[in-house]
Amino acid sequence: MATIKVKLNTYRPNQSGKYSLVIQLIHRRERCLLPTGIKIEPEFFDAKRCRIRYLKDTRYSRSETRRMNLLLQEELQIVTDRISQHQTDYTVHEIATWHKRRKDLDNVFSYLELMIEEKERLQRYGTARAYRATFSSLKRFCGGERLSFSEMDYRCLRNYESFLQSQGNTANTVAYYMRNLQTAYNRAQDDHVFPWPKYGSPFRKIRVTPCVTIKRALTAEQLKHVASLNLNRNKPLEFTRDMFMASFYLRGIPFVDLIYLTHKNIIGNVICYHRRKTSSRVMVEIIPQLQELIDRYATEGGFLFPFVRNWTQDAQLPYNEYRNALHYYNYNLKEIGKLAGLDIPLTGYVARHSWATCAKNKGISTAVISEGLGHASEKITQVYLKSFDNDVLNEANMLVAKL
Repeated sequence: MATIKVKLNTYRPNQSGKYSLVIQLIHRRERCLLPTGIKIEPEFFDAKRCRIRYLKDTRYSRSETRRMNLLLQEELQIVTDRISQHQTDYTVHEIATWHKRRKDLDNVFSYLELMIEEKERLQRYGTARAYRATFSSLKRFCGGERLSFSEMDYRCLRNYESFLQSQGNTANTVAYYMRNLQTAYNRAQDDHVFPWPKYGSPFRKIRVTPCVTIKRALTAEQLKHVASLNLNRNKPLEFTRDMFMASFYLRGIPFVDLIYLTHKNIIGNVICYHRRKTSSRVMVEIIPQLQELIDRYATEGGFLFPFVRNWTQDAQLPYNEYRNALHYYNYNLKEIGKLAGLDIPLTGYVARHSWATCAKNKGISTAVISEGLGHASEKITQVYLKSFDNDVLNEANMLVAKL
């Protein structure tokens, strides 16, 4: 059980004769002192009540004393909340490191580390991974030197952009890093970590235009071919192929949502789930082809499909296990694509792109496709479908060329 207490650190006064108020943490017979940023003379500290006392006709007014006590309580609450999150699974050194980094939030790297920790605590591992990649890239650019938010001006961002390009990164990768960095900048500003620049955000002049990635999709005939492909009783490949088709039957459900489906998601003849990316609810009727796959791979652990062995619904799937399952899934899909003689690499997202393409080719409206894909807005779907227009334009061009 940890002991937390506010103390006056009388070990070393500053030049004005003031001492630091600290939060003393004792856990597992180890002790650390966490600075609060408040310095006062000894006579103003009430050790019994662990607060700053008001003395009439002295340098600290009643309102100033009240302000410092509120700040002290806020610091104490932040530390207490942090410890509560970890319960007993922490060391005083870890808390001291976290506190020091938190006090150094004007340091871009310290702030990014806190953002990474927060996302990992919320189990948003994909976002945490994106921030960690940006952290590493920026660290290489700075050569290990400290970078404050106030130093992150237009010239700094342009130099970072040039650095990324010199490393052979594509326009999309450059845009990816700059977007993550801008998120950190805007959030730090919202947290009042640094004063707003006189001429506004330095990102307002940065325009990194990402290239539109080609969405690869299968035709209806190719999908039929994959579904009926003879895989010579290769169980891993058969399972992967069936999960690809399950994804298609579930209106292109992303792998991250497919792997987490449980029997509890089945309500009557409908599968209902919330997308992990957008939290939007998606409801899909179980068609006969999908029911056949559910019956074929029925599990006792509660999950619809056995992507990971010895994994029960009660246990949280570790992120590295999820990444391994995704890697194995896409690896097998590429092998299936070769066996099927496809002219595009087969990946998990091809099922999603194929569903959208087939729906569009059958004349289904963008609004219906948007709802089917679980997009947050129809505008996202319009951008999503725009990359599929090239085949239609090519066909139109062939017709026009026949003068």
